[in-house]
Amino acid sequence: MSWAQKCRADLSLTPRGAIAGRGGLLKLIFLKADRKLVGVHCIGDIASEIVGIGQMAIRCGGTMNTIANMSLNTPTYSYAYKYAAFDGLRRLVSAERTARYLSVAAGDQ
Repeated sequence: MSWAQKCRADLSLTPRGAIAGRGGLLKLIFLKADRKLVGVHCIGDIASEIVGIGQMAIRCGGTMNTIANMSLNTPTYSYAYKYAAFDGLRRLVSAERTARYLSVAAGDQ
């Protein structure tokens, strides 16, 4: 799936997860070309409480930048969306830098 990028957040690392001592996993899938959110997976006891945020973002054409810039209540599990967006953007930038480096290195040979 080279056209898409996945990112994730551990729910136990959110402010609410640290307080409650509960975990889970939030995984987002977005298109590399325009960073548009196309999928949300949530696993854990509170999955039904936060999956709606992703559903709304998908229906409204939200991007990873939109999620990263959203104001979210804290301490709540919803902060996992921000953490996942940051993870996805970090992975995307890292992959772009690696691709640029490899293309420059290949041109030098």
